[in-house]
Amino acid sequence: MKKILLLGFLILAILSVCWYLYHNNYQFVKSIDLKNEAINDIKVGDRIDNNEKNTMKKNYHEVTEMGFPILVTSDYDDSLRFKNLFLAFKNNKIVSIATDNKNFTTGRGIKVGDALSQVKVQYGANFFTEEGEIGTLIGYIDRKNHITLNFFYHENKVQQIVLTLNKN
Repeated sequence: MKKILLLGFLILAILSVCWYLYHNNYQFVKSIDLKNEAINDIKVGDRIDNNEKNTMKKNYHEVTEMGFPILVTSDYDDSLRFKNLFLAFKNNKIVSIATDNKNFTTGRGIKVGDALSQVKVQYGANFFTEEGEIGTLIGYIDRKNHITLNFFYHENKVQQIVLTLNKN
C-alpha cells in the first residue's frame, strides 16, 4: 500500500512539474508573425545613424535616468533614455524598445493602460506567461524573425511594453 501511495505521489509530482514547465516555458508556445511590429513606428532591426539619434534626442527629450524599471534581454552597446521610452542599440541597430507611455501604441494598437484581454484579442492565445524581476508579463514570440513582444501588467492592465530583437 505504501508503494502505491509513493508511486501515486511521484506521478503527481512529475505531472505538476511538467505542467509548470509547459505553462511557463515559451518554447511550447506557437510562433506568431511580429516582423512588422513596432512601437510608435519604431521597429527593432532598424538601423539608426548618429544624425537620427540626435534628432530623436531633440524630439523625445533625452534623460539620464528612466522613470520606470526596464528589463532588456538583448545584448546592446548603446542606448537612448527618454522620459517614457528606452531604446537599446547594437552596432547602430535597434535591438530593444521599452515604453510605459500611454500615448505610444504597438503595431496592433495596444497601449499602456489597455486591458490584458484586449492584448489577447489583438495578438491571440499563443503567449507565454512569466513572473519577472519587474512584474508579471505575457509574451509573444516570433521564432523566424527572432522577435519577442512582452506586455508587463498589473491588475489586468498593461503597464509596460517591451519589443526585443533576440538575435543581433
